[in-house]
Amino acid sequence: MSRHSNIRRRARKNRGGFTLVEIMLVVFIIAVLLNIATPGFVHARDVGWQRTCCSNLHNISLAKEQFAIDNNAASTYTPVWSDLGQYIQAGSTAPLCPATSAVYQFNDINTNPLCTYGGPSGLPHIIQ
Repeated sequence: MSRHSNIRRRARKNRGGFTLVEIMLVVFIIAVLLNIATPGFVHARDVGWQRTCCSNLHNISLAKEQFAIDNNAASTYTPVWSDLGQYIQAGSTAPLCPATSAVYQFNDINTNPLCTYGGPSGLPHIIQ
């Protein structure tokens, strides 16, 4: 009987952890999954930045139109933020491009505002 109890004790001692190969396999699988998922996360971030940027450009364009109507501004007049601030709910500062934190180029009344961020396709954002 004592022989069987010694075997059981040894079996319990040997079951106590993971082998190095098992741990390395888990780390390898996690690394492969991260390599697969990372481009998707980067693309989602870029699409989010682009949509936020286009929304900001659209709001600036609407604010420019409203400013021109309210003030009978000439089509060649280029408004500044102090002119448009009351028409955009962005606080006391001009909205910034989410990708570069740069201020948008407002341009004149009849020209759409611009963002200089190249984005994932390398082209500036435009109002769609």
